Amino acid sequence: MMRHGSLPRKIIHRLRTQETVYFRPQQIVDDVEGIAAASRSSRQQMVSRALRRLETEHVIEKLPSGVFRVLSNEVPRLGFNRAWSNPTGTFSPDKIILMTLASPSYRDVARLCREFGIKRVEKGLEYLCQVGEIGQDQFVVWSGRIGNIRSGFDAVARQAAG
Repeated sequence: MMRHGSLPRKIIHRLRTQETVYFRPQQIVDDVEGIAAASRSSRQQMVSRALRRLETEHVIEKLPSGVFRVLSNEVPRLGFNRAWSNPTGTFSPDKIILMTLASPSYRDVARLCREFGIKRVEKGLEYLCQVGEIGQDQFVVWSGRIGNIRSGFDAVARQAAG
């Protein structure tokens, strides 16, 4: 996990205190305190590494246009409880994604993509197909739907990030 005071932590703190959802990397290079003394190319490299780390930790997600978006990683309110046999149970984001994708609705999948990231949901879909929980036809259909969700998020991100 991130160290206190590390560049990734500073970046995400700054984005969340400004309530930023969409941003471009160059907006961070000049904005984050503590790296102003470095040359511009050095700052860009430091920020790029920090952003890759935040993406790996599912804190941000890069969209096709090069715009990043901050993920909330909060469990979304879904259309129905897929864990009805264990209603008080707490589940990891990945388990919630798998349960939802096993019996998906478009709205719930879109909510999962918004909160946990498109790539994470796609990995869950690939996993379910690999282990035989869903068929290839369902995989293809939902891959296309997730692609539509990605396109929508990307269009909003381009507009919001300027």
